[in-house]
Amino acid sequence: MPRDKNEGKILEQVKVDHHKIAIAKAFILGIPRNNEYNPEDICKQFLQQQHAEQPGEVIIHPSFTETDVLVKEVAESLSFTLAFHEALNALIYSGIVMPTSSYRTEGFHQAWTTVYQRGGGHSGGWSFDEYRYTFPNRFIFSVSSRTNDDFALMDADLYLLEAGVAGADEEIIEAIKDSIACFKGNLYRPAVVMLGKAMEGAWLELGVSIMQYMVKLGSKSEEDVARFKASDKPITIMSKISKIVEMYNRKELKTVRDKTGISNGALNSIMVWSDILRDSRNAIHFSVKPTLPNTYEKVAILLIAASKYFKSMYCIKKATDEEVI
Repeated sequence: MPRDKNEGKILEQVKVDHHKIAIAKAFILGIPRNNEYNPEDICKQFLQQQHAEQPGEVIIHPSFTETDVLVKEVAESLSFTLAFHEALNALIYSGIVMPTSSYRTEGFHQAWTTVYQRGGGHSGGWSFDEYRYTFPNRFIFSVSSRTNDDFALMDADLYLLEAGVAGADEEIIEAIKDSIACFKGNLYRPAVVMLGKAMEGAWLELGVSIMQYMVKLGSKSEEDVARFKASDKPITIMSKISKIVEMYNRKELKTVRDKTGISNGALNSIMVWSDILRDSRNAIHFSVKPTLPNTYEKVAILLIAASKYFKSMYCIKKATDEEVI
């Protein structure tokens, strides 16, 4: 049976991405962890927080001008509902949440009507069976998760959300995901290597943004930016970082420093952390040992610090890019 055009518009606008799933995971982990819950109740609270409640009816009438608005609201509600249930099942798979009852499968149903302003018409509903989702009737948090707040170290979506790197190059995001996956698997050396790759990428992206801002101010040229991009061999990374920190310290960047609240010293601290990470990562080379072994504790500290530092770096990058526009 052919779909109604408004039903088709809803399907076109449904979008479930890692960002929505991460937001849903963070919401679930933010509720008290000593109680038993009905997922439907928590999902309703989540939709309210995201301003994505499902509208009562979609009005379809030539005199009603807000049909497209309601269609968009339905698509948003369906998107966040699917993200919530995907997040819940991911937390169950990770052992953070435990089902305490049987599972059931539900679909998404949306009512519509052609009745408007006392006129005649008819009503019906759309069922989006291709977006059915399965969830337990009740759930609790596992005992170990009730006193643990380091969930981001075990979940790439949460880590990326905390690190604020949504606008980063896809290669950087993939490196961070790989680092978290390795850490979860007790592979600490590969975790450090992939974190080091992400660190290098973040610095290079920041450096390009700062240089482009300085081009706008007239203190750098496009040729300078091109040379900076071209010379990206790993052996030069610390010299590049030093150059970026030096540029950030200049008086021309005061506007950006004031806008972000991130001082010269703060970026210098990130450089020091980056050097520690570089030393740890160099253990990938034969016969090279890091100053301190890459243990669980050390890599966990590096990852926790990285989340904070990535957030600062991309905050500076965003502010700098806004000045260039």
